Amino acid sequence: MEVVSLSDLGPVLAATLGPVLGFAVASMRYHHLDTLKTRELITQSNRETLQEATRQFKLLSTSLAEHRQETKEGFKEMTANLTDARERIARIEGNMGITPPPTKSDGQTTDQAEQ
Repeated sequence: MEVVSLSDLGPVLAATLGPVLGFAVASMRYHHLDTLKTRELITQSNRETLQEATRQFKLLSTSLAEHRQETKEGFKEMTANLTDARERIARIEGNMGITPPPTKSDGQTTDQAEQ
């Protein structure tokens, strides 16, 4: 058997390891480019989601402001109607001679105040 030195194995190693290293580098490059595309898609999706959320927030804010205004107007109208009703009841009671119910004094119940 013949003795083989490392210098004799150099071309054989280069011929076998060269394509393997080339494949590894190409594979890493492909993975890197694929990762960049994925990141861009995620970033674009996040931007679109943020824009949609902002648009929905503006619509909700506008709707909420309108509802708040309608509620304030309804409250003012209800308060005015309640005040008018109280005044009418007071006039009717006055015209009919109805007296207000007796009030409770210190330590007395309503029944004791009537006597």
